[in-house]
Amino acid sequence: MQPIRFFSFWAINAAPLDASALNRQLAQLRDLGLDGVIFHPRRYPGDPPYLSQAYMDIVSQVILRAKELGMAFVLYDDYDELLTIPKKCNIH
Repeated sequence: MQPIRFFSFWAINAAPLDASALNRQLAQLRDLGLDGVIFHPRRYPGDPPYLSQAYMDIVSQVILRAKELGMAFVLYDDYDELLTIPKKCNIH
């Protein structure tokens, strides 16, 4: 039987996106006994621009930190956010 694992739905809504602050929050969530996070850019204010290289670099750092902490990391996005990707990423 698999053990029960507890994840936090982690709404990311502050700007600018800061790897150090996110890594601190991640460690705090682990210290509270959570096994992982569901990273969700809910109402993300766009600094750096959503899905830009800078955004992906920061998220990658946080994913690697989660791995170091032994935590699962799930990327999540709402459907309405997916509809805006071409506009936000300057895709035509």
